[in-house]
Amino acid sequence: NKSLPSIDLFRFACKVPLCVRHCLTGENGTLMFVDGSSSLCTATLSPAPVDYVGQVSIRNPVHVYSSPAMLNNQIQRVVRIPPRLLLSPSRSFLCIFWHAEGRYEIMQTARVLAVQSNAAAASDGRSPPTPVETGTGTSFTWIGTDDRYAALRPEHSVALAPKKKSKLRLAVSKVKQHASDASAAGQERSVTKPAVVELRKLTIHNANTSALITTEGLGDVPVRAGEPVCVYGGAVLCIGCRPRGGDGTARFYASRAGTVEEGSAADAGRSYVAFGPTIPLPDVVGWNDDGSLCCICLGARIYVYTVDPPHFTLASTTRLENEDGSRALSAKFLHNVLYVGSRNSVQCILLSNGGYTDNYTVVGRPAADDPGTCPLSPRPAPLALCSPTILGLYHGSLLVSAASGVQSVRLDHPILRMGALYAAGHPARAFRWTETFGACLHDDLARFIERRGYPAEACKLPGISMEVLVDVCIRNRMVEPLESAVELHGLSAIRAVPMGGSGHSAVECVGAFFVSQGRMELTRRLVSECIVSGDGGRREACTL
Repeated sequence: NKSLPSIDLFRFACKVPLCVRHCLTGENGTLMFVDGSSSLCTATLSPAPVDYVGQVSIRNPVHVYSSPAMLNNQIQRVVRIPPRLLLSPSRSFLCIFWHAEGRYEIMQTARVLAVQSNAAAASDGRSPPTPVETGTGTSFTWIGTDDRYAALRPEHSVALAPKKKSKLRLAVSKVKQHASDASAAGQERSVTKPAVVELRKLTIHNANTSALITTEGLGDVPVRAGEPVCVYGGAVLCIGCRPRGGDGTARFYASRAGTVEEGSAADAGRSYVAFGPTIPLPDVVGWNDDGSLCCICLGARIYVYTVDPPHFTLASTTRLENEDGSRALSAKFLHNVLYVGSRNSVQCILLSNGGYTDNYTVVGRPAADDPGTCPLSPRPAPLALCSPTILGLYHGSLLVSAASGVQSVRLDHPILRMGALYAAGHPARAFRWTETFGACLHDDLARFIERRGYPAEACKLPGISMEVLVDVCIRNRMVEPLESAVELHGLSAIRAVPMGGSGHSAVECVGAFFVSQGRMELTRRLVSECIVSGDGGRREACTL
């Protein structure tokens, strides 16, 4: 149609960085991304204020590598679907995974970051970086910390060499060649091989050059739950399978100790066995740094497991708090705090020892004023995101990769700061942030600190009520804070704590708790005070 713009003009318009995908190499602000012309580039993030929210500008972009065009046998698209940049856990390699084209390219990170410009690379005699490994696969993931990766090779046909014929059969075939082409001597045959999960390992013998990087094949992983359809990485390999005519399931696989002898590394994949629970086919699988926590996202539901191979223990479960019910698209642990991105929102999930989670929406549509909403919750930033991916932390802010570029989300709310510090194991620094809350919020703050696993810190809040103090002390079996409260406030303050129609007063419950902890002398003192307090106190003293 002549009224429509030409394809060349449309291709040029789509070269603006609207579909870039980014990869943060560290906390120094070095960024790797793929621009609209399918070229790998490096840049530096501009420093932004702590309270800045929005797109982060980049400085000094440098072209590093141009990925080849799509193959002729692949579907030609007007707009090429951008790849996924997957950084290995050791940060030594970067995988450019073209998931829509079913192929991947692996680059050495040190050589990519060392290139300042093509002219500088040519002037000192160095050639531009090239992939150290390329291959095909419909799914790719890194495993562990020793630069191992798994690639899913789909079902494909392999041509077989023609069978050798004897002299007699060859003479007969020549006679019949003019009568039938089907019996030609050079007819090729092919066989269909099923989909397999292939393991490989990259080894750097010299970090300064890519010429001394070797690739070692570890064989295929035996999968018996159906045809593999996807792989998930992290501390442990996870393979999703779909049997014929059934729903998809996923299992975790790890190498069985003592089954691989020296010299048989090529068959190391055969030693992998399934362990742990069988789960439905997940959308996202994420791990923390030490491999002790694993999150599995199924739609809008998130399950968090504590892992001690071969044991998986369900620690908590929660649901994304979004109005459209969209599923999770990315999940990443940052200092034991889980950040999950859905279609138009990013949520911060703080875990606790008791299976309870605190969910806070940091990016998304502001929630309506609800009387039941916790007053400690921060107000989400109204950013327009499209399929965000969590990158990491940069100058105290959360960096998110979206279709429009790198977005900065501030995490300056005191409750987010406290949750991050408690998760990282810094309770003293976290407790200093309690000064930013008024005394009217100390009850909610005490329960928040208790869920983080620090009940003794919760009892130190000056504005905590007697009801919450008694509840926290009895639940966590802490005698000293409750004893100090009895001596400071007296029986009248404890007796005023509502018990919800249990038939017993708070004084009786506190005294029974002292008896259960072996504090008999403390219980006798409490009985004496009850006797002199009046008729109600005598009944409580008799009960104790």
